[in-house]
Amino acid sequence: MNYDNLRSPYEDELPGKCPRKRLRGEHGVETESDRLLQEMLTKQLDTRFSVKHLSEKQKHFTAAGNYVELPVAGACSLDEYKAVGSREHEIQILLQCGLTNEEIELYLQSKDSATVKQKHPLMDPTMLNSRLNQIELKVKNGKKCIEDASLDQPKSEEHFAYLGIDDDGTLPSKNITCTESCSSQTALPKDPMSHIAEFSQRLMERVMSRRKKKRQTKPEQSPSPTNEDEKQTSDKGNECTEEKPLPDPTIYHAVVPLPEHEIAAERLGLDGIKKLPRFQNYSAGYESEVLHLKNLHHKTDIRELMALFCRFDEEACPVKYRLLSGKLRGQAFITLPNVQAAKRALELCNGYVLRGKPIVIEYGKNKT
Repeated sequence: MNYDNLRSPYEDELPGKCPRKRLRGEHGVETESDRLLQEMLTKQLDTRFSVKHLSEKQKHFTAAGNYVELPVAGACSLDEYKAVGSREHEIQILLQCGLTNEEIELYLQSKDSATVKQKHPLMDPTMLNSRLNQIELKVKNGKKCIEDASLDQPKSEEHFAYLGIDDDGTLPSKNITCTESCSSQTALPKDPMSHIAEFSQRLMERVMSRRKKKRQTKPEQSPSPTNEDEKQTSDKGNECTEEKPLPDPTIYHAVVPLPEHEIAAERLGLDGIKKLPRFQNYSAGYESEVLHLKNLHHKTDIRELMALFCRFDEEACPVKYRLLSGKLRGQAFITLPNVQAAKRALELCNGYVLRGKPIVIEYGKNKT
């Protein structure tokens, strides 16, 4: 009898071999969890990104969930255990819909009218019915949002244990297709990234207008036969420089101006400033082009001040910033183009809460 052809059913489990089902790279087979982990690792190690890529990333926030142990003790039947589990599952869904514990209790009691009357004997029936209608509407809208969100999520590994293989050793395309979330093109109102494109366009227009004015104000020199060749070479050089693409200013630290309605929403009034212990006798002083900023946070950056005051820049005279340090930390001087701009800046930014501290602005003294 030939024993060479006999194969033990436990041959794959020998100490020197790896089980056949654990060979991950065989035939290109890959589980869903392996693929997702590989994508996450590639995304974390990739340091090449742009502002456009960051602005197009969709922002998703998952609601927090609470784990509550089933209130089952002692011996119980399977039906009782399933009933308790279904009740806890329903409570978790109601929490995701935005209901409070009191509303959840009232909603569960509403399924039995006798229980509601027993629990709330002194409550007006009309008020009770109106409140139940509001809760039911809230539950309906919440379940609709949960269903819409579940349609966008890809299938997880719990729904299918392993990917199948064709006869030729390749994975079928229908098993490896995964729904990708489309990038959101809608700009968020309070997201600073949504203002970068507009700010970049305005900055490039300002640079081009300055260069155009410089070329127009440059005095025209009379052509002479001795420097014709030099003029031709300089014209060619100018054409080459004009044809070069200008660098995108958003690659570097571009400052995005804060919208005025956001500044007004986070601003203290004059009465609120005078309630501060150090500024009970506050007065703005005599009008001038220089603004003296006080009560700044010690970690305030100059770019945060530029986001407040860069709207008052002028082409001929931009705003100048001076942030003090050392013993004078917490103060800054802002020099604006004119007195009118300084007055508007004080009215707009005085009392703005930056890093948890309101900015107190006074008029400074001009250097003569």
